[in-house]
Amino acid sequence: PPRLRYLFGLLSGFRLIRPALIEVHADPRLALWLQRALPAIPVVLVLHDDPTASRLTRKPAQRARLFRRLARVVMVSGWLRDRYLEGIAPPRRAPVVVPPCVDLASLAPTVNGLDTAGIILARRRTRVVLFVGRLIAAKGADQFITACITALASLPGWRAEIIGAAEHTVKSAETPFIQMLQATAEPAGISMMGYRDHPDVMAAMARAAIVVIPSRVPEPSGRLVLEAMANGAAVICSPGGALAETGGDAAIYADPANLAEIAEIIRVLGADPRRLARLGEAGRQRAAEFDLPKIGRMMDQLRAQIIAEGAPKS
Repeated sequence: PPRLRYLFGLLSGFRLIRPALIEVHADPRLALWLQRALPAIPVVLVLHDDPTASRLTRKPAQRARLFRRLARVVMVSGWLRDRYLEGIAPPRRAPVVVPPCVDLASLAPTVNGLDTAGIILARRRTRVVLFVGRLIAAKGADQFITACITALASLPGWRAEIIGAAEHTVKSAETPFIQMLQATAEPAGISMMGYRDHPDVMAAMARAAIVVIPSRVPEPSGRLVLEAMANGAAVICSPGGALAETGGDAAIYADPANLAEIAEIIRVLGADPRRLARLGEAGRQRAAEFDLPKIGRMMDQLRAQIIAEGAPKS
């Protein structure tokens, strides 16, 4: 089977190059298999999703086994770490949080400012309210449309755009949920841009004045908030999961079920260039705390520590 050939191909390669450490992302089964097959090499598992996303991590006993058998488990947020620790005793090798990062040096300069000149620059941003994400109910694109229809009625010259598809691929199917979104968005003049590659998403965030993330469910990672802030957009998002953990005081939080509240925040920001500029600049400064070199150093220090400790003895 392809999976078995893949596993033994990995094993042959690792035995040949004899790495000091192996990092596995989002695949608990592979991490456990490699640690068992290569007991002298520490294996690190980096997790990005809620424990309910995998049948190998849904039960407390399964999660405890990960912490016990692997050299270390790394989480992308404190919220996610706490989810994995629910119902189990504190593990001897405690999970480590390494948040997502963004390479600020690779981004175009932002156009936010805090003084009169800055307000003029803020107005040079396209008057767009942007949604980015998978077009599934959990991400709240339908709530975004409803809130924008209300808010933009009193913001002449503003428009809304949606980037995303049902899956992270250009060939993603058009689902009934997407058809429902189209039926609501198109009459309101809200553009549905479909799937876009990551560079195009970042460019759209750099142009947009406001990015809205109205997730119905707690998000395990705050990457989307981080990328929007790094590009200088004002961020409105749900308070659950890792979004507030990433956004800190530089984002505005709204109950995703309270569409009137989301609409009012959009309206107030759109009508107040000074506040919009301040919020965008606060987000850019917050994103600097997650700059690639800083998070890279954090990860390198962790790797060095794990290598020094060696593989788990049990």
